[in-house]
Amino acid sequence: DSRVLLEIGRRVISLACLQLAAWDAELGERAPKRMFLNVSVAELAHPGLDEHVRQSLAAAGIAPERLVLEITETGVLEDTHVVGSAVEGLLSLGCELAIDDFGTGYSSLSRLVQLPARILKIDRSFVRGLAADHESVAVVSAVLLLAHNLRKSVVAEGVEDPQALDALRELGCAYAQGFHLALPQPAAELTPKFAAVVPHEAPEETYVV
Repeated sequence: DSRVLLEIGRRVISLACLQLAAWDAELGERAPKRMFLNVSVAELAHPGLDEHVRQSLAAAGIAPERLVLEITETGVLEDTHVVGSAVEGLLSLGCELAIDDFGTGYSSLSRLVQLPARILKIDRSFVRGLAADHESVAVVSAVLLLAHNLRKSVVAEGVEDPQALDALRELGCAYAQGFHLALPQPAAELTPKFAAVVPHEAPEETYVV
């Protein structure tokens, strides 16, 4: 039922904001700086998403820029008025926008320049065989160069082995996610790991995806 999925999506947004607030209270400067959340095209097309996000942020006392909403490349390039208005509404709140599964859509370069997002997440299909696939290396290199020129950040998805991570480092990719780095974990298990980080040794940006 699409209504159930929409309700789950709204609930996830509310809980994410409350979890960031809880980490702030417990961990102080060791708390994650941002939270990444997936938002489906169906959620974008449903009225009131931006208002729900605004209320969730306000209830938790979280600054909008700490919430990064991930939308697939295909979704963010939808030309429908409803989806476009929803994206504009979220950006007007001050939230960040990330393009998920980047590289799997069929957008032109002119459209890429107009993408209303500062973060591109390279699809795992290009990362999986990065250490041995010259074509994947060429694609990732091109995305990194494009992102740099457009002043966007890049996150590589699907890093599942040390070889892929080493290859990304050599290419100059600053951010990555995948099972090699960390498995999905409940917030209760992440809290002591954040608490153990020495503040001056912590990365400049700590994200929870």
